[in-house]
Amino acid sequence: MSGRAVLLGTGAGKADPERFSPSNVVWVGAEPVLVDCGNGALLRLRAAGIYPSQIRRVFLTHLHYDHYADYPYLMIEPLIGEAAFERGLLEVIGPPGTARLVRSFEATYDIEIDSYAYLPGYERTRELCRARVTETYDGWQTEIEGWRVTTMQVDHGIVKIPSFGYRFDGPDGESITFSGDTIPCKGIVNLAKDGDVLVHESTLPDAEVAIRKQRGFAWRIHSTPSDAGRVARDAGVRRLVLNHFAAWNSFESGKPAYDWHQIAPPAVREEFDGELVIGEDLLQIAL
Repeated sequence: MSGRAVLLGTGAGKADPERFSPSNVVWVGAEPVLVDCGNGALLRLRAAGIYPSQIRRVFLTHLHYDHYADYPYLMIEPLIGEAAFERGLLEVIGPPGTARLVRSFEATYDIEIDSYAYLPGYERTRELCRARVTETYDGWQTEIEGWRVTTMQVDHGIVKIPSFGYRFDGPDGESITFSGDTIPCKGIVNLAKDGDVLVHESTLPDAEVAIRKQRGFAWRIHSTPSDAGRVARDAGVRRLVLNHFAAWNSFESGKPAYDWHQIAPPAVREEFDGELVIGEDLLQIAL
């Protein structure tokens, strides 16, 4: 059976009512697996018809707040009722530092967890809030329901934080790769090689990066549409899906909104002639 995925949030770090922060679901067999858990992830899960209690595994690409902000919500929300016993323990997979992040959330919400643990029928609340954590490395792999998941390190530019992309390969040959936050690099090209779908970040227009560079702002951090197009071309993927979009132009008064459907296609087409999709929240992807 062919796989499927849904983009839950396609925004970046700035709050955007049109695009929530990065989060995605891939169905591995019958199980929905979460890739990143940014602000709004649980609202988008419900809008997509997925109960948060169905999520048993979370993959984090890196430890920036826009990729994990909804984790405490995911940790606690399914515990309000019998769903906690259906879900069991969450499994969180991410880069070095993930265990420290998860344990800090568990400690932060300790008082609230206590308030449930005293209730009849909720005696296992403490146990069910403590996730199993696996910290990944370049080339790490696992198998889930006949799907192979592979991670490779990507390059978040001058932001020196361990960052990874994830590739999901299904039993019928289908595949989808998520770049996480990255500038063009060998890691994401090799990870996505000859794949069906590459979901790649496209945070800033090429024009804004040029302004940032000229004014001395941090500019070598994220990819532009043309960057994503080059990666897709070099990897030989069949479909490029863009996400992680900035909402507005920070360098003009009034901060005019970016129209990514106008900005991205011409830039991508200079580099990549395969299928291009401008990601939107709740976009369904067939593999």
